[in-house]
Amino acid sequence: MEIVYFELDDAVRALERRQMNHRLVEAVNRYVVQLPPGLEDVCVVYAQALLPATTRVQDVLFMSQYTGIPALFPTYPDDKFVRENGDKLMLLKPHLQDKRIEIADPNAWYGNPISRIKTYADASLRAVHQEARRVAGITASTKDWSGWLQNWGGARRYYFAFLALFVTRAILVENYGQNTRSGRGDGHEWKQFLGDIFAPAYESVCRDFEPPLFVRPLSPNQYLPETEAVFRLHERQQ
Repeated sequence: MEIVYFELDDAVRALERRQMNHRLVEAVNRYVVQLPPGLEDVCVVYAQALLPATTRVQDVLFMSQYTGIPALFPTYPDDKFVRENGDKLMLLKPHLQDKRIEIADPNAWYGNPISRIKTYADASLRAVHQEARRVAGITASTKDWSGWLQNWGGARRYYFAFLALFVTRAILVENYGQNTRSGRGDGHEWKQFLGDIFAPAYESVCRDFEPPLFVRPLSPNQYLPETEAVFRLHERQQ
């Protein structure tokens, strides 16, 4: 199954066109029922378990400025940590240019809610990334979508609703890969997610509505250099 990605300008035009299609808008709204926090207006969205101080966030802020569409940064701190997901692994092992700093043990926290993870310095992982954003000058606010996602009763159900949001309500900055056999991570867990959860939801949304508006990030994903001093305080002491 091939995943459709849009150029940014094309995504904006498609969003404007779909917003004028009242039948399509009503069909999506009937399924979604209630919009998640912050999505009352159209947005450019970058959704992560925790918002990292990375080049990807800068990408989204640039896209927002370029298009005039507000940026929205939903988080899901109650999501479970799996090291096969590259974005989640980077929360515990931030990648800065040519170095990677491990601030929490990926094996010890496997399967735990990300909101409960503590660094080697016994600090909340969530608080550490908040401090990293402050130091990097990222003032973007976040919206916690944990409650909205959990109301659907699990990823197999909420992922269809999540993807449906990007048919008529927003543009998602994301890279799931070229198809359901590749993506931003590797290993059994990630391939299982793509095949068992993402693919059925994506195919259903495309069949019932239109392809979700996915735009690839502009740059490789790495933490901003200003964050290194923050992360060094939390790495394992030798």
